[in-house]
Amino acid sequence: MLPPLADANYADVYSGVTPLMLLAEKPDSCADDVHFLVENGAEVHRRSYADESALGVYCRSQRPDLALALISHFSDIRYEDAGHTISSLHLARRYNLPELVQTLLARGAVDE
Repeated sequence: MLPPLADANYADVYSGVTPLMLLAEKPDSCADDVHFLVENGAEVHRRSYADESALGVYCRSQRPDLALALISHFSDIRYEDAGHTISSLHLARRYNLPELVQTLLARGAVDE
């Protein structure tokens, strides 16, 4: 959890990674952490310098719990990687995240 007065949109100077993206690396992080950051101003659509969003990071990290929490805050479900070749739907399928696949399709993700 962020200490009081921390910037929910702080981006690492070298990578552009934000606290929202870093949650994927914390094994003890949960949906409540996503909600906390978003409710305290974290931008859900912000991208790292590698052009990755938090939704993409959560899919790649196989964290459907965090991805579903983020989507509940109207995250852009049409996430694509920097090369515009892999979408969040593709990542959810690749990493066998069926609940996330269903949610993405229900929210309008295009199955290309």
